[in-house]
Amino acid sequence: MPITTLAVDSESSFYATLKEVSGKASGDVFVMVTTAHEAGKPWCGDCVAAEKLISRLFEDGGALAAQTLVLAPLARATYRQPGHPFKSDAGLALKAVPTLYKWDVEKNVPREERLIEGETYEDLTKVKAFLGLDEKFEL
Repeated sequence: MPITTLAVDSESSFYATLKEVSGKASGDVFVMVTTAHEAGKPWCGDCVAAEKLISRLFEDGGALAAQTLVLAPLARATYRQPGHPFKSDAGLALKAVPTLYKWDVEKNVPREERLIEGETYEDLTKVKAFLGLDEKFEL
């Protein structure tokens, strides 16, 4: 079960779905909050680059195919609202998209460390360390 895309319509359904996905996962679970696709791709440039790199690693045959990546795409209109529940949620504390979280499957909350915006694709050493890949692994 390498890549799962959630329909994000509320904070409560997000956590409920993550709990279900985590229960079925055989390895680590990572969550990338990204943007909904418009005209076939995310509306955010950083999200386009991050999804391309990160998704490739989790696809069948990818380096992290035994792990689980959950994509949580947000619609532009709702994401831009200051009161978006992912921004006010203490655990998620979403500041920007894309944000890549390591998920604590036992507590069903994100762990402290996360990659935000360009960190999700620009510094490959940091990305590899975050995902638990050997520093010599070629991306």
